[in-house]
Order: sequence, then C-alpha cells, then structure tokens
Amino acid sequence: MNYPNRGLARTVNRLHRARAGEWLESRRILAGLVLHEEPPVVASDAAGARDVRLADLDGDGDLDLVVASLYDNRVGWYENIATPTQFGRYHLLSDKAFGVAMAVPEDVDDDGDLDLLVVAGGVNRLYLLENLGSGNFSREQPISDSVFAGESVVAGDVDGDGDLDLVTTSSDIYDSDVSWFENLDGHGTFATQQLITAEVEQPTAAILADLDGDGDLDVASASYGDNKIAWYPNLDGAGTFGNPRVLSDLEGANELVAVDIDGDQDLDLVAGAFAYPSDLVWYENTNGQGNFASAQIIATGLNSVESIAIVDYDGDQDLDVVAHSVFDGVIFWCENTDGQGTFGEAQPILAGLSVSPSLAIGDIDGNGTLDIAYASLTQDYVGWFADARTSTAQPETISELGILGPDAVATFDADEDGDLDAVVAAVEDNAIVWFENVDGDGSFSEGILVDVLAGAIYVTPADFNADGRDDILAVGAAGTLAWYENLPGADFGPRQMLSDSLQGSEFATAMDVDGDGDFDVIATVNYEPNAQIVWYENTDGQGTFGGAHIVDEQLTSPREVAVADFDQDNDLDFAVASLFDNQIVIFTNEDGKGQFEIAQVIPTTQDIPVDVEAGDIDGDGDIDLTFMEFSGNSAAWIANDGSGTFGEPTTI
Repeated sequence: MNYPNRGLARTVNRLHRARAGEWLESRRILAGLVLHEEPPVVASDAAGARDVRLADLDGDGDLDLVVASLYDNRVGWYENIATPTQFGRYHLLSDKAFGVAMAVPEDVDDDGDLDLLVVAGGVNRLYLLENLGSGNFSREQPISDSVFAGESVVAGDVDGDGDLDLVTTSSDIYDSDVSWFENLDGHGTFATQQLITAEVEQPTAAILADLDGDGDLDVASASYGDNKIAWYPNLDGAGTFGNPRVLSDLEGANELVAVDIDGDQDLDLVAGAFAYPSDLVWYENTNGQGNFASAQIIATGLNSVESIAIVDYDGDQDLDVVAHSVFDGVIFWCENTDGQGTFGEAQPILAGLSVSPSLAIGDIDGNGTLDIAYASLTQDYVGWFADARTSTAQPETISELGILGPDAVATFDADEDGDLDAVVAAVEDNAIVWFENVDGDGSFSEGILVDVLAGAIYVTPADFNADGRDDILAVGAAGTLAWYENLPGADFGPRQMLSDSLQGSEFATAMDVDGDGDFDVIATVNYEPNAQIVWYENTDGQGTFGGAHIVDEQLTSPREVAVADFDQDNDLDFAVASLFDNQIVIFTNEDGKGQFEIAQVIPTTQDIPVDVEAGDIDGDGDIDLTFMEFSGNSAAWIANDGSGTFGEPTTI
C-alpha cells in the first residue's frame, strides 16, 4: 500500500519550522556575516510560495518569473514588461498542483517555446503545461500519477534520440525511487515510468549530466532519508543504468548541482543538506570518468540549504556558488578564489528573510547585471532583488493589491439597501473584497477591502450573530478559516478566527449542524497530509465558535459540500465530492446534533468529481445531487429514492 502523504508531510513540516519558532541558533551560524533588516513584502500573490524559476515564456527575449505555491496549489507566471516595477500581472496556469514541489520550464514538445513540467507531490502527479505560443498554456496534461510524494523533475536526452526525456524522484518513505520517462515522439508524449533505482530513501533532487565523459547523460541524486549522494552511469547511452555509485554520506542531503567547479573540463558535483548544522560541499571529478574525491567544504555551520545556483557572481571568469540557508534567513555567495574550487568565506547578499525555499538568478531588468528572484513560503510572497552584487540593491515590487485572481464570488445584500452586492475571494492578491451594487441595476462600486487573507480562496455569506445581517465566512488556503461581522453602515469588522491550521482548505459552508437554530460551519481540507472534514459549533448563536469536530480523515481529497436533508428526518446531512478518491460520499446526521456517519459511497465514472450541488432534479419531492466531472468534461446527476439512498450517476 502507498502512503503518498508521508513524503509531502516531511517537506511541509521541515519548511514550517520557522512558523513554529524553531530558529535554533540561526542568527549566529554564518560567521562574519552582518545580517540586514528583512526586506519588505514585495508581492503577496502566492500562498506558500515554494519554487521560482526565470525563463522566457512569451518569447520576447526577456526573463519572466514562474512561481509554484504550496498552500493554494497553484502554478503561474509574471510577464517581464520592462516597466519600473518590471513585472506585470499574475497569470494563473493551474490550481491543481496539490502539494506542488516545482514547475520546471523545458521545451519538451520541440516547438521552440518553453513548456512547464509540474511536480504535484501531494497527489503523486507529474503533469505538463504546454506552451501554445507567446505564454498561452494548455490545461494540465497528465504524464504520471506514480511519482509518489514527488520532489523533483529534470529534463534531458536520456536515450540519445535527440529529444527531452524526464527524470523524477519519488520521496515517499514507502515508495522512494529515481525513475525516468521516455519522450516517445519528441513532442511530449511520454512512456510509462522506468526505474533507475529503488536503493534510495526519500530522494529530493536528481540531475542529468555526463559524469563519466562518455558522451551520454548519467543521473545523480541527493537523498534526505539515507543521507546519500550517489550517481548512476548510463551504460549504453539508451537509458540502461548501472548500480548506484555512492560518493559519501551527507546528513540531510537535499540539493545537487553538476558543474565544472575547478575548470578542468569535467563535471564536478555541488551538494547541500537540509540539517542543522550542515555544510555546503563539492566533490571533485578527479579523472573525468566519474571517480569523485571526498567532500570539500564550501561553507559550514549552515541551517538547512534549500537552493543552490552556480554563476560567475563576481565577473572574474570562474564559477562561484550562491545558496540560501533557509533558517538563517540568508541568501549568500562564496567566491571561487582561484577558479579551482578554493572558496572564500560566505558573504551575504540578502539577509533577514523569512523561510525562502527557492531562488533563481538572471538578468531580469536587461542591464547586464545579475538579479535574484526569491520565494517566501511562510510569508506568502515572491520578489526580486535588482543588481544583487551592489551594496545599494533594493527589493522590487512584483505586484500590488488589486483584484487579481478572483477564485470565488458570492452575492448578498451587504449594505441592507434591498439589492444584491458581491464579495470576492482574490487568491492572487490574498484579499477579501466586496463591491456595492450602487443603483440596484448592477452598477458596482470599486472594490472595498474587507481583509488581507493569505491564499484567499472561498467566501460565502451567513448570519452568524443573529442580527439580521449576513456576515462573511472566508477560507484562506494558507490555513485560515474566519468570519467577518457585517456592522451597521456597510462596514465589516475585524477577522474572527475559527482556525489557523487548515492548510490546503478551499471550501467551507454554513449550516445548522446541531439543530439549535444558528449557523455552524463545516469545512474541508482537500489534499494530504491534512485531508479532513471538520465542523465548528456556534456555541452561543452570536458567532463564538468552539473547536473542531472531526467528521472524516479517511478521504484523501474532500472539497465541495452540498447540504440538505437527504433522508427526510428533519436534520441537515451533507454530500462531499472527494476529488482523487473519485467518489461522492453521503454523510447523514445521525442524531441531529452533528454526529455524522457515512451512509453511502457513490463511485463516479470519471476522475475528479467537483462542484456537487443539491436540488430536486426529478420533481419527486426529495433532494437529488448534481456534480461535474473534471477529467471527463461532463456533468451528471444522482437520483435520491426519498430515503437518502442514491442511485448510479446519470450523465447530463
């Protein structure tokens, strides 16, 4: 049996140490560094920004910014528009990247533009976003659903046929491997997974490089679970790999780059570790044939390295190392002082950062100097640092609060004037915004900010304090479930928390769970490792909520909920669409007070049932269900026999 959540849980937990205050002694670890003030938040469009890449997606000759964000399951990009702020609005490409690890730009279909390869470790998926030209992308095209707790993907010509194949790592503690996928036609049609090695525990990085100098691409990996750096020779140039060749133990091995550090025309290896304390090291390829010397220290005493870049940082014609020590909050560089792999002390570039698991280096503004783009997981932003080698470098804004990325909208009479206003959850701006219907005929005001909420992804109205005015219930994918009181005078009060620990939640609704005449709240978290259904009691009818009551923790991806009295016993039941279980599940309220039991599991005919709704479809006086099937591009309904027992889905 596979447990795909275990590897992702490890990743999320280790990246969350800063949220829990486990900074250890990080402020004194990098000897000799003067830490600067943390830069201001430069963008707030990515809930749990985890991976950033620089690439020319629209083919206009400059570097755009690709962002993968963990808490809102999103992959998107910012166009480089060469204005003073440099980047335009955010373009959402996918919101199905559950537990996303990275989005890698590569031209896998050989049409001259850069596509994106997405690793969604939370659901074991690897998929392609095809660039159709000028930065217009296709929907998600599945490659595999067997990359268990996937952490990385890299592209290269494994089998020597002139196209780009893929190498992946599965880091689940029960299903760890390094594998490859053949590009069958050169246009992005991939074969099934081929195993390179299973003699590895929780690999987090894999690379393709000709390590033995025989003209084909070998594979190397860094594995966190067994503290190992190893490489695998491509024996025939066609993708037949030899046994692992272990370089050395490196506690918490996490990052790996192949590069000619010492200028002798062969490829060495640079490695980092996710541990405290940890070292940044390099291994010399002594004969150009894959015989590696023992580790040589580049920097020591670090607090978990999560990203490494190799560039000529000081412009002296050799390769230096830029890296990020996650819990030190420092992006630093080490000078290759002689061009042969002798490194100077670590020097800070940007300090005082919150947890930033990814960086990318390139000439963003086209002025001939190196800039740095970076992501903040815990503070939910992405940004870039212009002319990073100068002492006067300053962070630059990528985007400002607007109404970008509206993910949910609801209508209600917010200002009690008899017409319907609108409230929007804008996930790309992390904002809850409402719009007044100023004339009752659909002319709306500009947006009025209710709250800045990380990963704002869902809103719905309900009167939680029984004052006759509908309040707002909101979900933030970064973990927040909260409500906002509708005050007299068309104003909304401050955030009132129900929970701050529902990471990955995308849905909540109000219903009288316990039959006491007020609105309680039911919420879902729809990806592992936190997948669950919970409800919160409105204890006094005034919006004071108790702790979470667990309804279910077995479904892997519950999302939308439809509420109704399905069994006609005068209390409210609910149906939930569980995306990757491919099921609609009926929960009946057994005692009318919130004791729920599974009454029926209804398999769906296609992958990913979404948007379940309740209503009397056939006019027989009981409540039926409708839902959409994402993979099948269809809608269906399910008849209720009147007692809460449902038949088979019927395609509409």
